[in-house]
Amino acid sequence: MTKTDLIQRFFGSHLRSRASIFLLAIITASLLTHSFDSMTPSPIQNLYQKIERLDLEPEQRKALRAVRNLLIEEQALADHPVNTDQVLLSIAGILTEKQFHDFSGKAKDARQKLRYELRQIRAEMALHGEEHFLSRR
Repeated sequence: MTKTDLIQRFFGSHLRSRASIFLLAIITASLLTHSFDSMTPSPIQNLYQKIERLDLEPEQRKALRAVRNLLIEEQALADHPVNTDQVLLSIAGILTEKQFHDFSGKAKDARQKLRYELRQIRAEMALHGEEHFLSRR
């Protein structure tokens, strides 16, 4: 059996074989393009890679992973991507002034400072509430 006979047997006529090979080439090219696009990290992934290089406490790392997972889930469920301002605001609640400056190269703005202060207040309330609960026993 010759090469052309094999192609004709597999694809059918010459016209169908050319159309099939053309479609196969287009599908292969689009799959490769999609694969290469997914290899380039998003801006949010770049931010988190920079954060991973910081000297953080274990609680901070845990909180940052939780925020990252939440943002990834939100992005998957939403039609629009999560913007970097939302990410920076979320991260600012976890990182100290120095850590944030080392990470982003700029100081926290007023909203970011407030987010950090609120998180600290919640942590203190939880700690004092736990101490109060233990002292009652």
